[in-house]
Amino acid sequence: MHKTLLALLLLIACPAVARSAPAASLRARANALVTSLSHGQQHVVRVFAGPDGLLGAVIEDAAKHRDIAWLTPHAEAVLAGPLLAEHGRDLGREAKISEGIILSPAAALKEAVDPARRSFVVGSRGPLLTVFFDANCIYCHVLYGQLTPLIAAGDVRVRFVVVGTFKASSTPRGAAILAAAQPAKALMENERDYHAANEEGGFPVPRRIDHALAEVVTSNSALFANAGMQGTPSILYCNRQGRVALEPGMPNDLKAFIAGVSSKPCE
Repeated sequence: MHKTLLALLLLIACPAVARSAPAASLRARANALVTSLSHGQQHVVRVFAGPDGLLGAVIEDAAKHRDIAWLTPHAEAVLAGPLLAEHGRDLGREAKISEGIILSPAAALKEAVDPARRSFVVGSRGPLLTVFFDANCIYCHVLYGQLTPLIAAGDVRVRFVVVGTFKASSTPRGAAILAAAQPAKALMENERDYHAANEEGGFPVPRRIDHALAEVVTSNSALFANAGMQGTPSILYCNRQGRVALEPGMPNDLKAFIAGVSSKPCE
């Protein structure tokens, strides 16, 4: 999805409008279009200037969930699909951050390191990755296997933030790992005994779960969602420009990815 900048499909066209429409009129027209296309399920909260002359709109549904829609300059049509720029920049995600819909990577990292999150660091040398990790997620399992020798070699350190987003047993299993005397060792056991066939972590879930720790995992999952992350593993790191960045999934080439992570603290 991020490899090429694809032409975006126009969903629907409305009659041509005056090219000098006032802002209020433009918002009203955008709202009419979005409401019509969503069959009344969404409306426009506000509009803003988008890239290359496009019109951006913050849209909201009945549950108060907000998103970004891109419209043609005079609100004649809505564009379908992600809006991507050079080097795969997701302009929709950037707009969500600037419009306060999701947290920036820096804000998410600031929350992730709060002791209340019960995160834990594995490794003692190398640049630091902050990984949002579901104990049942098979991609997390694969990433863990790839990270283990790099951690042992001192090439990278990993802060694990345990979430429960994949299946019903994810939150109690995550709570059980955090309840262990050594969560890092419990996670190692979880991955060592991982059941790939049914995508279940190997660490046993006790009948009685520590509800306080289950709440920690649930809170971590909420942070995951508030930061606009959609799949585990998701990685926060400091890039070579000294800024906190998000890798939304498992890197295709982990060693090359780590080579691009700064060992210095982010701004």
